[in-house]
Amino acid sequence: MDHQDIENILTKAVHSQFAPVALFIYNRPVHTLKTLNALQKNPEAKDTTLYIFADGPKMNATDDDILAIKKLREVVHSAKGFKEIIIIEQEANSGLAASIIRGVNYVLERHPDIIVLEDDILVNSYFLEYMNAGLEFYKDEEQVISVNAYNAGASASYPETFFIKAADFIILSR
Repeated sequence: MDHQDIENILTKAVHSQFAPVALFIYNRPVHTLKTLNALQKNPEAKDTTLYIFADGPKMNATDDDILAIKKLREVVHSAKGFKEIIIIEQEANSGLAASIIRGVNYVLERHPDIIVLEDDILVNSYFLEYMNAGLEFYKDEEQVISVNAYNAGASASYPETFFIKAADFIILSR
């Protein structure tokens, strides 16, 4: 794949509908604010629907836990910079796994693709462009079930495109 191929993919992705982002949060307002600020720096954010899934307090939550959840919900209700922001708040705690499964299914019932983030993931300003281009590029590849934006670190040496068996997902597609 050369530079022109990449440009063609990006152009095609830009002219199609952007995948929505599902952000899963619990009780970390500072982390979530940083994640939202990083996402907002992506030029595609203004054309991206953001789903925020806020888990509820655990049965044994302390007053501090409940206060953190309340502050977190204030943070997400003041979020701006996206095409649309849909906030789904749970009254009780479901746990991360159940929350992600339910949220991913909810979004995929409404959209063909999804970009999944948790509240402590910081992305750069090319993240949404990269993920949407990856979805577009691999959309007809039946052996590819996800596109991942994992950064192995500056010391690692990998080819531009490579495959990881049994990797965690960042994006699910069709």
